[in-house]
Amino acid sequence: MSEKRLFVIAALAAAAAVAAPAAAPATRSETAPDRAAFAACHARLDRCAPADSAAAIAELLELHQRALSGDLALLEGAAASMPPRARFGYANILLRLGRAREALVLYDGLVAERPAWACPWHKKGLAHRRLGQHDACVAAYRRAIELKPSDAGTRVALARVECETGDFAGALETLRGGLSCAGVDLD
Repeated sequence: MSEKRLFVIAALAAAAAVAAPAAAPATRSETAPDRAAFAACHARLDRCAPADSAAAIAELLELHQRALSGDLALLEGAAASMPPRARFGYANILLRLGRAREALVLYDGLVAERPAWACPWHKKGLAHRRLGQHDACVAAYRRAIELKPSDAGTRVALARVECETGDFAGALETLRGGLSCAGVDLD
C-alpha cells in the first residue's frame, strides 16, 4: 500500500475518531476488530480500482475508528495510574483529537505534580488557546518560558497569541528575547 494511501487512511481515521460518540466500552476487546478483519479489508482495497475504493476505505475507517475508540477508553480508565510522561502523551492525543478541555484537566494535574516541567505548561497554553482563553494561554506560555527560556517554539507561540490580541509590542519583545536562544534549544 502506498505511503500516500496510508496517510489518507490515518487522517480519515483520526477525523472519524473526533466525530465518534464519547461513550466507549470498558475493554478494547469488546469493540476492537481482529487482525483478520483489517487484513481482509486491506486485501479488498488493494484489489479494487482507485475509482471503486470508496467502500473499502469506508470499511477500513470504521475498523480503525472502533479500534481507536477502544484504545482511548482504555487510556481514559488508566489515566490516573499512569506515570507523568504517559499522562502527558495521553493529554497530547486528546488535544490533537480536539478534546482540549479533557487535555487541560490532565495538563493541570501534571503542572501541579511537576511544576518545574516546562512541556505541560506549553501544552496547557495551547489547550487554552484552542478554547479561546487568551489570558490563561499567555500565562501558561510565560510560565513555560520562565522554566525553559531557550524554548523558541513557546516564544513563537506566545508571540502569535500576543499578535492575535493586539499586543504587537509584547510580541516583538517576546521574539527579541528568543533571538538570544537561537540554536540553543533545537527540540
